[in-house]
Amino acid sequence: MRLTGCSAEELYGKHPWDVNTAITQAEFQARVVPLINHEMDSTTYESIFRNADGNIIPLDCFLQYIAVANESPRFVVIVRDITQRKRIEQMKSEFVSTVSHELRTPLTSISGALGLVKGGALGEVSSAVQDMVDIAYKNSRRLTHLINDLLDIEKIAAGKVNFEMQVQPLMPLVHQVVEGTRTYGTEQKVTLAIVQEAPEVEVRVDSQRLLQILSNLLSNAIKFSPEDSTVAVSVAMQGTKVRISVQDQGRGIPEEFRGRIFQKSAQADASDSRRQSGTGLGLAISRELAERMGGLLSYDSVFGHGACFYLELPISNTRVVSNVLGKTDGPRLLVVEDEPDAAQLMQQMLGNAGYNADIATTGARALEAIRQQRYAGIVLDLHLPDMHGIEIIRHLKSGPATAELPIIVVSAYTEAGKLMISGDFSDIVWLPKPVDGARLMQQLEMLTALHEQESSLVLHVEDDSDLHQVIRNMAGVHCTFTQASTLAAARKLLQHEHFSVVILDLELPDGSGWDLLPAIHEFQPDARIIILTGQEKSAAEFGKVDSVLLKSKITPAQLLAAIQAKVKPS
Repeated sequence: MRLTGCSAEELYGKHPWDVNTAITQAEFQARVVPLINHEMDSTTYESIFRNADGNIIPLDCFLQYIAVANESPRFVVIVRDITQRKRIEQMKSEFVSTVSHELRTPLTSISGALGLVKGGALGEVSSAVQDMVDIAYKNSRRLTHLINDLLDIEKIAAGKVNFEMQVQPLMPLVHQVVEGTRTYGTEQKVTLAIVQEAPEVEVRVDSQRLLQILSNLLSNAIKFSPEDSTVAVSVAMQGTKVRISVQDQGRGIPEEFRGRIFQKSAQADASDSRRQSGTGLGLAISRELAERMGGLLSYDSVFGHGACFYLELPISNTRVVSNVLGKTDGPRLLVVEDEPDAAQLMQQMLGNAGYNADIATTGARALEAIRQQRYAGIVLDLHLPDMHGIEIIRHLKSGPATAELPIIVVSAYTEAGKLMISGDFSDIVWLPKPVDGARLMQQLEMLTALHEQESSLVLHVEDDSDLHQVIRNMAGVHCTFTQASTLAAARKLLQHEHFSVVILDLELPDGSGWDLLPAIHEFQPDARIIILTGQEKSAAEFGKVDSVLLKSKITPAQLLAAIQAKVKPS
């Protein structure tokens, strides 16, 4: 009665749609048909009440059908005003979002600085220091992943997750995520194996979201597997669908836990929570992402005999030509590798990271390709059928046009290769097989970005000095940086100095970075404007600037590409 503003006498005999203008007769009937047909005893759902004045009140509704012989259908409807609950949920969501975004700035400084030291950009360090840097970097990335999980679950709840759905081959993505997770398996003494494939299958998915789901399933399987066991990945067609299964040899899922395994922050018991790292959000996020792409995420498990999590996706009926070379405007690389499967996997990994990749299976073909095409870098195996990779390195280093060409050696014989070089060249990166995909991309980003960089005068408007130092080191020696920690200081610099690029934070002590745009347009009309922020911006805001980069995801290649006008808002 408080909701409607009507007395009991006035409500008697009225239909729900007569009282609540937010629900139609058809909508209510759709709710009650399953009850009348005995498909369920009752139903609970959320709705809203809109009264005659237009005020909206959120409701929690319970609806039950009562069958009375020889009488019209009757229903029991219980509604609760959940305004307070919704207000608390909104406050919680805003708190999680705000805290997570605030943590991203210092985390970017920490991860970025450690990444530069770890990658050797600041010079060699002792093995003891390298071990400590590796530990710190790994845990800073872990913390970043936890924060991203919190933001992902918040965005999913708010319906703000965007998908870039494309038809593409499935197996290269499966191979990529298995290779990318293999290092973690090695650390945990667990083997990863693809035991069944479906080579011709194509699916319509957002590749990054699919990789996120599969990475979560593989990481979970590894975490809960005993040492010296195997996590088996299989891909099989099932009618119009394809199933990707991840089977572990752990203890399985207890019966009492199965009803809440996909709930937020779910872990089997307290001992698991202490022993295993993570927010417990991974499976909840993965199921939401799978369903948004038209898929299904579920599992089979016999306690004591492991668990098998599987993702089912519709098989695409549309055949497309797969662009394994990635984005057409990305840096072009040459992969020199004679083993076909390894070459194809490398090409796909690079393509998904935004590079164009050509393949040469012999040394002669590699040298011919380099004569005909300008490359941003080379990924080189040492053992080739016609010559040793060291011969290719010496040939390139002796030519003026290729002496500065970035080279990353990916080989099972890196130590032997270093001995053969005998210290002649110090600017080569050596990565052992099986290759760590994340480290490969990090090295490529740094090498190719610095190789192509031109001199730029950059004004960095940022009040966090540590983050400024990291961004300056990411950009390298070819950029000259000036920092302004407030809008007032930035306006003075814009009036008296010339800058080709302005990197702008949005949250400053004396206002929003957006407030600086008029001054930039007035005093530096030709300057590129790059927003570096901890919060994702809308498409409408993209139009105001040249590039928008996220602090939590920025890489040296992205930063330098944005400075040199190679990154466009998307």
